[in-house]
Amino acid sequence: MNPESQMTKAAEYLREKLPVYSGYIFYTLGVQYPVRLFFRVFGNRIWSPLAGLTSAVSQLVGKSFSPVLSRIDGEPIEKARKLIDAVEGSVGIQGSWEIKSSSHGIKRISSCPYACRWGEAADFCPTMGQLMGQKALEALFPGADVHYTVRSTLAKGDPFCEYVVDLKSK
Repeated sequence: MNPESQMTKAAEYLREKLPVYSGYIFYTLGVQYPVRLFFRVFGNRIWSPLAGLTSAVSQLVGKSFSPVLSRIDGEPIEKARKLIDAVEGSVGIQGSWEIKSSSHGIKRISSCPYACRWGEAADFCPTMGQLMGQKALEALFPGADVHYTVRSTLAKGDPFCEYVVDLKSK
């Protein structure tokens, strides 16, 4: 392989992987490490103040995706899937969907670079993860009856993370 094609291949690899690595670094340094530190100092008292911040940020995420996803044809569950996959994919989380209907789906996460790193703060996924999904989808689907429920998490020792997304019109 000549040097020019090696450089092209390296550039393609970086274009593909850099966003995931950047997301991983941001999430690890900006979310995971601070949460673990505060949990060590304050214990379970961190969840309530963290919930307010998590709600606000998650609503902004849902609102920021709304203009783009509102122009895309498709069922509500497909729009929710695109939002969730974009956010999770940006930080290296991978899984698959089981779409049950136009407004109902189940996501199973098989690979998460953070699952084994929460330690004693393993409640982050079932508490803050559920709040993130709920608030982002409420912002994306204003007026809908949104239910985002975490059923299991890798961080708690389950074989996969599983959550249910249910979007019903009011």
